[in-house]
Amino acid sequence: MNWPALVAEHLQARSDLRSTTRRDLETRLERLLVTLATRPTPRDGPELLRAYARQHFDRCPSGGQGRKRQILDCARFLRWAVERRGAPVCWLPPPPDHLAELIGVSATHTEPTIPISPEALAGLLDHLEASRPELWLSVALVGCYGLRPAELGVLHPRDGRLYVGTVKRNRATAQTSKPDRLALPLELEGRDDGARALALLEPGLLELPRAIRTAINTGEHKAVGDAFRQLLDRLPYWQALVGRCLGLTPYGLRHGFAWRGAHRQPQIPLRDLAAVMGHSPATHLRHYGRWTAEADLIASFATPPVVGGS
Repeated sequence: MNWPALVAEHLQARSDLRSTTRRDLETRLERLLVTLATRPTPRDGPELLRAYARQHFDRCPSGGQGRKRQILDCARFLRWAVERRGAPVCWLPPPPDHLAELIGVSATHTEPTIPISPEALAGLLDHLEASRPELWLSVALVGCYGLRPAELGVLHPRDGRLYVGTVKRNRATAQTSKPDRLALPLELEGRDDGARALALLEPGLLELPRAIRTAINTGEHKAVGDAFRQLLDRLPYWQALVGRCLGLTPYGLRHGFAWRGAHRQPQIPLRDLAAVMGHSPATHLRHYGRWTAEADLIASFATPPVVGGS
């Protein structure tokens, strides 16, 4: 088998990938070629992936995303080589349970992302509006509309509404035209930051920070999110906020939106909350419905409704 030629062809077939994702895939398949050239030479797909894991997983923690992405990318390539380019069936990857054994089980417990509290968000917005209006605009959009920070690069305000393009690209989304998502604000009580941010953004009366605009011009969605994070991480007010709420990250602005949506009265249906955030109800529950605090539990059970009755 001419494995280098197959790798080159496979990479060409994955032209739908973002440049950063493509570079990661290139690295993984180059490592696979190294494994194919080592002694003893792997004779089939399962043996190849076991050898790959032995050679390249020494710095990847068990059960982590690093191992998972490497194994799944290599397995996807092997399946493509067999099913699309006539490689012998012995090169098919092993079944999913065998792949899971190579990935391993994480020894650490992953804590859910901490949502920013309404009080903390209000204080941050007040501070920024007085000192950094362009950064206020970014934080108001992410915090009040529940955006992914990277989505600051694909905003399309029109007719008094905010629409959001796609940043999570894969083979399916690259080949189909997905309509922009309608984003709606969950304003903090007694405030209208989201509405004011949109009113300034749509006619161009206020721009996003220069660092974010520069990142948008690169065409890399990840760069936009990184620029937003860096702007906040360098802000003394944000640093003090993180010091008071350990574990808070810029993505906590989006999680704060989800928290407010869960506690709003009247309640917003889960499917609607998930839709405006751009994911499925299952994803919402898995990633945005895990966090709770003791005070939330006490408040939720403080005045229980009457069930049944005589």
